[in-house]
Amino acid sequence: MSMADTAKKVAVTKGNLLNGLDSMEAALGLQPGQATFINEYYASPSLFPDLAEPADWVKGDMAATLSPVVMAGKSAKLLTLTCPAALLSYLSAAELISAKPNIIMVTNENDLTERRFPDAAIINFLNDRKDQFNDVLSGQTLVPSFSTPEAISCAKAFNGAVLLTPQQSIDFNSKAYLRKVCEEEGISMPPGIILPADEPLEDSVQRFLDKAKKEGLPTAPAWLKLPSVAGGGTIPLVKGPNLEEMEEKIVSFMHDASSSYTNNPLPAGVNSFNNIPTSMKREMVMEYHLNALSGFTILDNFCCQAVIGNDGVTYMGTTGQVTEDGDYVGGKTLTKEDENLLKEVMPEIEKVFVAYQKRGYRGYIGVDALVASCDGKVMPFILETNCRMNASTPLLSIVQKVSKLKDVPYYGESVTFPVSVTDGSTETVMQGILNYFNKAGLLYEKGKNEGVIPFMPDVFPGRANPEQAKVRCAIVGETVESVRNLRSKIDARLSAGR
Repeated sequence: MSMADTAKKVAVTKGNLLNGLDSMEAALGLQPGQATFINEYYASPSLFPDLAEPADWVKGDMAATLSPVVMAGKSAKLLTLTCPAALLSYLSAAELISAKPNIIMVTNENDLTERRFPDAAIINFLNDRKDQFNDVLSGQTLVPSFSTPEAISCAKAFNGAVLLTPQQSIDFNSKAYLRKVCEEEGISMPPGIILPADEPLEDSVQRFLDKAKKEGLPTAPAWLKLPSVAGGGTIPLVKGPNLEEMEEKIVSFMHDASSSYTNNPLPAGVNSFNNIPTSMKREMVMEYHLNALSGFTILDNFCCQAVIGNDGVTYMGTTGQVTEDGDYVGGKTLTKEDENLLKEVMPEIEKVFVAYQKRGYRGYIGVDALVASCDGKVMPFILETNCRMNASTPLLSIVQKVSKLKDVPYYGESVTFPVSVTDGSTETVMQGILNYFNKAGLLYEKGKNEGVIPFMPDVFPGRANPEQAKVRCAIVGETVESVRNLRSKIDARLSAGR
């Protein structure tokens, strides 16, 4: 980063996701119709483990390609695998998307026989069918979740471009990189250490224990954050750092993530940390648990979202995070009390946006931050950067849209439900999901004040249980109570098998 870049003032302005992907395209500084968005966790074996994901995430990754459908615009393009017409018809009738959203389906369900990399990936289908998509993708700027060599070669084939290099995707999604940036910029993080890739694990653990002794920090519980994983990979160490337990969890996670690939990049015989090939070892992070620190009370967990472009940062809004043992299980939009708390810490969070803009990141970003009371003072602790559309990004857009339509502030929560369906085509399964919520009188529709909005269904072949489809939904209503009441009704029906 040059002195000129450091001195440059980066503007942070406020925007919104009322126009979904079109809003993102404009905030990136691209011309209308220039951006083509791809939402999937695809990463080639050559990038393992930098952008690796747990296998169960990848097996549901085909559903992730549908996540932004509820944000589909008129100018920016969205690439999906195949997209059920029933989903588009429902979202259009509810006035959440236009009647003719700019969605390009790259395949049909008969070709979707695999759920692992690279076979089930949009980029793979595009690279195999360049002639078929040349007219619609010529000169486009691809905006994939992560930049990979395959994404770049794909863009070049269409005389287009990708915003980032693969190394930038690796760096900006790395928890170790974030810790370095926060240390350089004086941004608040939970106390912790970076575990260098070339340091024996036992030496790293000893440094963690020495730091605790020197600074009076509790060692249990603690967090272990695995190699540059773009989501997931945060492991709770309930009893503190135990070398044997840590090795087992690292190796287990690496094997699980490796099984996401058609050709596993991690050798099957690896059974200890020391046996992991040197080429696959990366920096890790260990953190002391804030809940265990004296004088700390955790108040909230936010995901602050923005688009970072050449000319500055456009803040799009914030969602609350619901986690269990470090894993994301759902999101929520903010109440007035949440908004008041956010105002106290937003200037610190904006420092992360600005730091990443100056270092070259371009794209969507979600900054995860805990907000705590520290001896009576409210302050944030930056946890993670997810440099892509986040799990709660569609929820944020949905609630902003519904609030605009109703002309009153709405509240929303996202949650994933397993819905029993008759196995069949993607259309049949999607229609079964809509029928389920409609029959129960729970489906959000035009003219209703509350309801469930299915927006990310796993309708594709190869589900673990063909008679069940998991679907991420937004539950919207005018009050927290109305949304929680709807959620209770759904949970009760599902528990009763209805």
